[in-house]
Parts: sequence; structure tokens; C-alpha cells
Amino acid sequence: MPPEKPKNTKLKVTSAVVVTFAVVMLLIASNVTKAQQAAGSASIVTPMATSSNVSTSATTTAQPSTNTATSTTYKDGTYTATSSYYVPHGSEDIQVSLTLQNGIITDSNVKNSEGNGESAQYQQAFTSSYKSHVTGKSISSLSLSYIAGASDTTQGFDDAVAKIQAEAKA
Repeated sequence: MPPEKPKNTKLKVTSAVVVTFAVVMLLIASNVTKAQQAAGSASIVTPMATSSNVSTSATTTAQPSTNTATSTTYKDGTYTATSSYYVPHGSEDIQVSLTLQNGIITDSNVKNSEGNGESAQYQQAFTSSYKSHVTGKSISSLSLSYIAGASDTTQGFDDAVAKIQAEAKA
């Protein structure tokens, strides 16, 4: 007669898989926490989907010179665009002003609508953190994904930048 197989084999394999999964999840959570601690007060930049329900308007003050350093030519000058974006309580606005020289952003400013206390907190966090991701960067490739927890404000900023990119093209 062949020897009998232990009856708990499936249970042991399933338990081992569950334990392995739990260990992997703890390691991932630990690495995320370490990355956040290492970042300190710095922003964490992560991907985010773009919404289609955003409207923009723009005004331009441009100088006649153009750059030749990038594949797309942009006129030097200061450009301003306003973007409306949606948050859980309604609509907010962000006004973005970028100064370009040879296709590079040399200065930037934002003005937020801060129409709601909760939104104002996110908008202020964005305003205090975004410049290092913008100043000195090429306008042709500028696109922020997520700054200081303000995903909606970041989306509004990106939409205003897209309008500025279109307006600044030579």
C-alpha cells in the first residue's frame, strides 16, 4: 500500500502564500514610509490622470525675440493663463504666470482662488512647493503630476501651462 499523503498540504501551501504576501506588503509599506521620511517637507511627485473638464484662458505679453535652443521655438516674454478646475466642493481657479527666455522658464508665479478652506490648504501647499519643479526647466517639456498633495491644483497648473505653451510658440 502506498504511504498516505498528509491531509493539511493545501492549507500549509495557502498559509505560506498568505504569509509571503503579507511580508511583501509590509516591505513595500516600509519603503514608502522611508521615502516619505527622506523627502521630509519636500514634495512627492507621482503620476496622475488628466481630467477633461478644465477650461483655460490666457493673456500674453511677449517680446519679439525668439529662441533657437529647443526643437519648438518659443517667444521670450511673460505669459499668463488662467485655468478652472474641479474639486469636490465645486470649481477653483489658478492663474499661472511664466517668464520665458530661450524656451527656459526664468520666473513663475501663481495666484489661487482659494474659494474654500480645504482647497486653500492644498493650494497654499502647492504654491510653496512648485517653483523648484518649474524654474530653470524647459517650457516644452514642463508637466507636473502631483505637488504637495494638491493633485487638483497641479492639474489646473498643467492646463494653464499647456495654454501658455500654445501662446508662446513662435
